[in-house]
Amino acid sequence: MRVGPWTAVNETEMQDTIVTSLDLDDYLFRSYRNGIAVVSLYVGYYYTADKVGAAHSPLVCFPGQGWEISPPKAVSVKTDENPVNAERILIQKGKHREAILYWFQAYDRTSPGTFHQKLNNFWAKIRSKPEDNAFVRVSVTIREDDVEGATASAESFIKAFYPVFLDYVTGHDKS
Repeated sequence: MRVGPWTAVNETEMQDTIVTSLDLDDYLFRSYRNGIAVVSLYVGYYYTADKVGAAHSPLVCFPGQGWEISPPKAVSVKTDENPVNAERILIQKGKHREAILYWFQAYDRTSPGTFHQKLNNFWAKIRSKPEDNAFVRVSVTIREDDVEGATASAESFIKAFYPVFLDYVTGHDKS
């Protein structure tokens, strides 16, 4: 419920039809607040490598729901553990705008797309690591055209969240 200075403010339950269509083994969909900053975190979690690619890119999902999206921009968020290799997109529907940072997780590695997720999952298998993988999305509403502020809030949350998430994914395995 707490991630560093961020406190959970609400949790969203997804409809069974969505959970089934995404073939999720588990998920988390929760908002966090730090002062006036609010982020939305979505994690779609899969227990096996045969589900790599079950999560689809926001580049497909959001336009299908009527959002306009910007071209993706590669970002690397430095954390205490490993850097998070992600992509940032800006989405807009009507007057509502959001900055979204997302990545695909394969054991202890991140990638902005499913191709590298598959490579990372293969590498984990060679190292005899678990097949768990996930899609992670952090969204922040853009207020007063402050794209940099929204992106900074997302990155601040990721810096606090990622070490905890990596600990969960790797089962505290530091080898």
